[in-house]
Amino acid sequence: ADHLHALRQPGLDVVQLLLAELRHRVESAGSRFAVVVIPEIGQVHPEQVFPGYGSSPSLRALFDLGRPDSVLVAGMTARGIPALALLPVLADHGRRTGEVLYFRRDGHLNLAGHRVAAGAIEEWLVASGLVEPPTE
Repeated sequence: ADHLHALRQPGLDVVQLLLAELRHRVESAGSRFAVVVIPEIGQVHPEQVFPGYGSSPSLRALFDLGRPDSVLVAGMTARGIPALALLPVLADHGRRTGEVLYFRRDGHLNLAGHRVAAGAIEEWLVASGLVEPPTE
């Protein structure tokens, strides 16, 4: 499994460097910068992409579906960039409710997915002090 992760690491390094450069440009313009990592459909609903994933220890051992997100968030945090991974929130909601959060045909978040994501993002932005709490 380590060889599969090693193949993906250079891509994550490039993404982290590009996001660090984007942060510099955004903050140079006087704005604040933060990153929200939106998982792919297969990370939240693995059975739709990897049939048998939930019942296959070998598939779960081979593919750590949360690793790309956690590596990216760790890299952002190490660079002082606020970052939120939505995978835990979306996956937990999907498991608890059975609700599908993505369109099956194209892998984008559907209305339910956007509602869950928006709630998590708002909560995180307020809790991290990036925005003021909404007023009633």
